[in-house]
Amino acid sequence: MSWLSPVHRSHIGASHQRRGEVCQDASLTGQCISHDGQSIQIMAVADGHGGSRYWLSHIGSRIACEVALEQARLHLIHTSIGTAIPSKETTARLSKWLVYTLPEKILNSWRNAVREDWNQRINLSENQQESFSTSTYGSTLAVVIATSHWWGCTGIGDWDLVRIELNTTNEAFKAEIINSEDDENIQGEATLSLCNENPLKHFAKRSFFKSIYQHEAPFTLFLSTDGIRKSCSTDSDFLSLAYYLMTEIPREKVGGNCSVLDKGLQRITDEGSGDDVSVAIIVRSNLVIQLQTLESNPSKKINIDPQQHEDIDTETRPRIKDALKVWNYRLVAIGLAMLIIMTWAGWSLWSAHSQRLKAENERDKQRLKAENEREEMVVKAKSTATQLCENPKTIKGALSSRKSMFKQLKQVEDPTERMQFAKQDGLNALISIYQPDQSDHDQYSKKIDLCEDLKEELEFNWQQQQIQNTTYR
Repeated sequence: MSWLSPVHRSHIGASHQRRGEVCQDASLTGQCISHDGQSIQIMAVADGHGGSRYWLSHIGSRIACEVALEQARLHLIHTSIGTAIPSKETTARLSKWLVYTLPEKILNSWRNAVREDWNQRINLSENQQESFSTSTYGSTLAVVIATSHWWGCTGIGDWDLVRIELNTTNEAFKAEIINSEDDENIQGEATLSLCNENPLKHFAKRSFFKSIYQHEAPFTLFLSTDGIRKSCSTDSDFLSLAYYLMTEIPREKVGGNCSVLDKGLQRITDEGSGDDVSVAIIVRSNLVIQLQTLESNPSKKINIDPQQHEDIDTETRPRIKDALKVWNYRLVAIGLAMLIIMTWAGWSLWSAHSQRLKAENERDKQRLKAENEREEMVVKAKSTATQLCENPKTIKGALSSRKSMFKQLKQVEDPTERMQFAKQDGLNALISIYQPDQSDHDQYSKKIDLCEDLKEELEFNWQQQQIQNTTYR
């Protein structure tokens, strides 16, 4: 059984509209034909981080979607995928490609593309004082690939994948979140990113391969950036919203950028998080037939997340179309009676929650700032080490001139104060990184290749500090 061509849409967040900012989200869908003539559908969504540090992330998210589809196509058009359920060997080969090979190809292609974009901007005299960093283009990415007999996904960051299927026995819809960043133990608004130091290990955790069996119920795959789930008070609301958006897409075999979703996406961001929102949706063709049949009978059930064992009776298209507050009818009856009493208490709780979120966001910002400062320290130290090793005669004199710095760093225990010394110049950074009794010594010293003369002189100076401290005691 085939798929309808996938559709996608990105919509600027309400808060970004008010501030006159660009949309940081991107989405893209496409198709290709395998080496043995089988149709393959591909869809991707990405969420640029935004903010001053990631000021080109709207470009980074667009490039991420483009290179994801490009790298998937380049492999699949030369691959025979077969006309039946994949064998164990084929499953192992495709799984390895999804978990390891494809993410590496995407990451390398993305890094090259954003560097090329940066070089073009430098040539046009934009921000010549700022050095290149992939963080400037930081973005999440999610990719789904679907064929007649299997589908798979990979990605990194705070995106969500929902499976919506129809139980043909009782004509009830069931929705379930099958892939999210929840298991990554990420706190607050922080997320994993293409610009992280080692992103491939995180791709592996979010990648999997699924065969499609003949007896399986008809289903849809709903892929979205985090702005949609953040706009919902519960996961049940989010799943109802995914179902609603699925029913809104055209039933023809015309995929691509789907403006029909604009009205729903605008209302989601207006009444929800205010963040940018993106979706990509692909529907099995046998589900379309069932949907058309059920639309003539709206009194059907939607099972929201089977793990919760909680059904919500509703119309085929939810009565509250944005589905942000698709309440369980039993809770509505109680909630209406308690609304006035709970309003003030609810506002107080929300205020406290907002304060906690602000505190978490501030901690995340400080952590990212510290990581960025440490990376800058390593870059400075590398440059200084190269200069000294090119002229070894200057090594001893250069380090001797900083004996007071060795002494000061030996006495400093506060990491923040130590960073202030290290940030002064490349030589201080080099001395700080090679301080042997620091917890991050091995982590950062491995990033710098030292000539033997410089390494020996650094070790000698630190040993001298150790001898002096021992004698003093």
